[in-house]
Amino acid sequence: MNNFSAISYHGTQDNNLNIDYNLPANNTFLDRLLNIENIDYGFCISKKDKQYFEKYNTNDILNNLAFSPVNYKEKKRIFDMLINQEIKDTKMLKGNIELIFEKFRESYNIKDIAIEKYMIYFYEWILILTDKNITLENVKFLKKNIITNNYLFWYNIVKVFYNNSKFKETLYLVKYVKKEYIKKDNYLYNDLILYQLISLKDDKKYLRDLNIQKKICKLSNQLKGFEYIQILTLLECAFLQHNILDFKRLVYTYKKEILNWNIYQVLNVYELSIYLKDKETINEISSMLSFKDIHSYNGSEEYDIYQFLNAIVQDDKYKIEIFYSKLKNNFDFSHYELFKL
Repeated sequence: MNNFSAISYHGTQDNNLNIDYNLPANNTFLDRLLNIENIDYGFCISKKDKQYFEKYNTNDILNNLAFSPVNYKEKKRIFDMLINQEIKDTKMLKGNIELIFEKFRESYNIKDIAIEKYMIYFYEWILILTDKNITLENVKFLKKNIITNNYLFWYNIVKVFYNNSKFKETLYLVKYVKKEYIKKDNYLYNDLILYQLISLKDDKKYLRDLNIQKKICKLSNQLKGFEYIQILTLLECAFLQHNILDFKRLVYTYKKEILNWNIYQVLNVYELSIYLKDKETINEISSMLSFKDIHSYNGSEEYDIYQFLNAIVQDDKYKIEIFYSKLKNNFDFSHYELFKL
């Protein structure tokens, strides 16, 4: 297929013209938007891998394609055609890509929004070059090869990795960005704490690693504005430290907030109280569940979880086994497995 007018771009028209990018060349685009100079398509791969692709970079086409705001499916299709040498007229393709840069500039004229939207395309190029197998090495190349003091670039690159559940890579980037570009007085610092906290908790190593536990407990104390995540993590820290008094204090301090949570979130607190074996707190959370009419959920997964937890309280091994089997594909048993040790 040689009809390159099919190149597609997704944007929304915004008539609030308050920024001038002077496009269309991709180097100018990146300089104006992200303050990045002298970047090429191979910024996230090794020199050896880049040498392999270089023979397909006729008329600088890979550089233009790499940084163009073109959706993944279309960009991957064009990339594959270039690699398979199915495109002869790269000058015409380059011209079409330059028009896409211009459309993006016209659609997103507020710089903060433009950067956030653009980073999706930036990330998708890494997916294409790595055949959807992004590793920490790719992120290390990225950090080494991209030079910019634009903190919005660094924030949004962290965000896009986090949103794609690349948690190991997110942790690496957050550490670097917090050190170099986004300090505590920056309004985005709190978001970085959130991304760091969730990423640390993802693989469950923290349940048995005291050093990681200390990190997540410290981060949860620093976090602001993410009530459920913060309070549940603080309760989890008290549970892991077997600090019944602190757990109890937190439950009573945040009772009003917990009552406003959805039933599944309250069940998470109930679970921790049961594993901590504090009768007073178990009864308190049980009362909250009754207040939220837990029995009206009969037949739902939430009610199965409730019955599973009650079976643990009653030490009813038969019911524990039944509901464990019923919930095994949907429920996170990592705390339960720790409790059984």
